[in-house]
Parts: sequence; structure tokens; C-alpha cells
Amino acid sequence: MNNVKKLTEYYKRKILSIFSNNLLYKIIFYILVPILLVIFLENLLHFKKIPSYLIPLPSQIFKTIVHSRSILLPNALITIQEVMLSFFIGSLCGVILAIIFFYFEKIEKIMMPYIFTIQIFPKISLAPLLLLWLGFGILPKVAIGALMSLFPVLINMLTGLRSVSKTKEYLFNSLSANKVQKFFKLYIPNASPFIFTGLKVGILFSMIGVLVGEFISATKGLGYLIQISSYQMDLNLCFAAIILLTVIVVLIQFILNISQSYILRWQDNIMDKD
Repeated sequence: MNNVKKLTEYYKRKILSIFSNNLLYKIIFYILVPILLVIFLENLLHFKKIPSYLIPLPSQIFKTIVHSRSILLPNALITIQEVMLSFFIGSLCGVILAIIFFYFEKIEKIMMPYIFTIQIFPKISLAPLLLLWLGFGILPKVAIGALMSLFPVLINMLTGLRSVSKTKEYLFNSLSANKVQKFFKLYIPNASPFIFTGLKVGILFSMIGVLVGEFISATKGLGYLIQISSYQMDLNLCFAAIILLTVIVVLIQFILNISQSYILRWQDNIMDKD
């Protein structure tokens, strides 16, 4: 009898440990929940008899993704290239400007109003000028995406650099740390969570900027495909391109989350010790 109780408790602990696993929660929320929502939406649209020219069935969109993959994938690769290039340039400029502003506050006071003006200025109105200056190739899309992704990276990193406590600064000064040591061992580790927050917002802004550029002037890309398919009332292809865009953003955010969990692992260790 005691062996049966021990065996029951053992399997109970095993089941509880499985359901308490973060990986299982991620599988449920990122895979099972979307599948259930798609099934629910499929049945709802079919039951309500909503015409496909208003909202296509998820099954029709999936068939379009499979049958039109020769159209969708090349355009998706072009959009990914534009987004990643604009994100890299915008983030790099944001990091460099944040460092400059951190060490030279006078330069910040001069340049920050102009950066705010560029940020609040409607990017769609800048697009014709960028087309005139940079031509009709990849450069205007990259420029718009870079301008939009620069600001969140700049502001978040600058906030992180300036959020170092005075106690830590006094400690590094007492150890005779030079500016380079303080920057890489104090300021950058402290700013890392803020940097990743800026990167997560920046990648979304970069995607929006690239899509704006593709809507205005492009012959390739998912934004161009969405615009053309909507003009032709091909909602299946339009929704297929939108879903592909969503998948791209989710994958990039997933990569950023994984990178953040590894790079900021030291924070979890500190919290566990406390």
C-alpha cells in the first residue's frame, strides 16, 4: 500500500513539474492557442456565411500560402532584407548617438530637438523626398525604416546609461577604474535591459517604415504585394502576405528574446542570490 502511495505521489510531482515548465506554457500560448483561434474563426465564418470577398476563410488563406509560395517567398525575402538592413543601421546610429549624448550633454541639447522633430514628422510625407534623393531602389525603404528605429534605441539606451546608481559609480571610482572599464563593466551592463527594450520596439518601427516605403514606390516586397492584391480584390493573397509579415515579426522578436535571456542571465543569478 505504501509503495502505491509513493508511486502515486511520484507521478503527481512529475505531472506538476511538466505543467509548471515554461516551455509547455510557451507551446500552449504560441502554438495551441492560435490553432484553436483559427479553428474557431473558420467555423464562425462558415456558420455565419460571411462572403469570402469580405473576410476569407483561414483554410482558403492557408491554401493561398501553399499555392502562391513562389510569389510570397521571394517578396518576403526582399522585405526581410530591407527590414534587417534598416534595423541594423537605425540601431547602430541610435547606440552611437546615445553614447555621444551621454558623455557630451551640450551636443545632446543641440541635436535632440532636431531628432524629436524628425521623429514626430509624418514619415509618409518624407517618402516622396527620399525617393527624389535616393531613387526608386532599396535605399528609400531602408532610410525610412532606419529613421523610425533610431529613436527608441537612442532613448532607451540613453536612459539605461544614466540610470546607474551613484553607489556603483563611487565603488568603481574607489577601485580606480578608468573610463573604458566603467563603460564596459558598469554602464553597458546596466543599460542592457533598456537596450533590448529599444531593440524590440525598433524592429517594429523598422517594419512599419519599410512597409510605408513599399506602399509608396516598390515593385517587390510584401508591402507591394499587399497593396496590389488589395487593389485587385484578391483578399486571400492580401491576408497571406499579412500573415507572413506577422510570422516574420514574431520570429525576430523570438530571436531577440532568446538573445536577451542569454545576455542578461547574470541578472537572474543576482536575483536568485538576493
